[in-house]
Order: sequence, then structure tokens, then C-alpha cells
Amino acid sequence: MLGDKMQRNLKTILRAGGIGVPFSVGGWTLLLFLLVSAPLYVGVCALWSKERNDTFDAIQIGDRRNTVVCRFGKPSHIEQPGALFTRYASRFCQVPCVERLWFENRMSLDFEAWSVELDRDGKVVRKDHWVSP
Repeated sequence: MLGDKMQRNLKTILRAGGIGVPFSVGGWTLLLFLLVSAPLYVGVCALWSKERNDTFDAIQIGDRRNTVVCRFGKPSHIEQPGALFTRYASRFCQVPCVERLWFENRMSLDFEAWSVELDRDGKVVRKDHWVSP
């Protein structure tokens, strides 16, 4: 049998680590926050991705730059020829492309983006959906 002093020390250690001791109100609040926030974040990210994919699908080859920006909003990044946006792309914007507009899903922590390539007349010549593994 453990001595009284040793038992008190063990109880103190267990309380400090939260092992076998009921949570305080703050502990329950934190646990609830963690349990709710993770699925909520995933859900919001998926919803944002779906909305952006629907917008991407609505953009057609030949659409004008202002139509793209009206639908997608302000680009996250504008890539000019000779300045590769290496976060997603592995090849330069090629003729007839003179500008590539990037629209990132910031909720996905740089795992997803959409790009739209424009020619010298400001018309869409190519579009891509980029997803990092």
C-alpha cells in the first residue's frame, strides 16, 4: 500500500495532467470547441471549393477578363510571362497566353487553385483546376 504522502503526490500529478479527473468548465468548453471546429472547418472548405468549381465551370473559352473577375473576384495572383507562379504551376503560360490569373482556395491551405489564361485581347484561352496531392 502506498504511503499517505505518496498518494497525495500521485493525486496532484493526475490532477495536473487531467488524467482521471473530471474536466473543469473551461476544459469542457475547450473540448467542445475542438470537436465542433474541426468538422466545421472541413465543411466550410468543401463548400467554398464547390462554389469555386461551379464558378470555374461557368467560365468559357473566349470570355473576357472582366467577366472572369466579376465571377471569381479579385485574383490571388497575376502571373506574367516569364514569371512562373511556382506554388502550383510547373510550366510557363504559353502563347497565345500573355497573362494567367490565379484564384486560390485559401481555406485549403494552398492545396487548391484555379487558373485562367488570357490572350493579348484579354480573352480566356485556357483554364485549369490545380489540386495538390
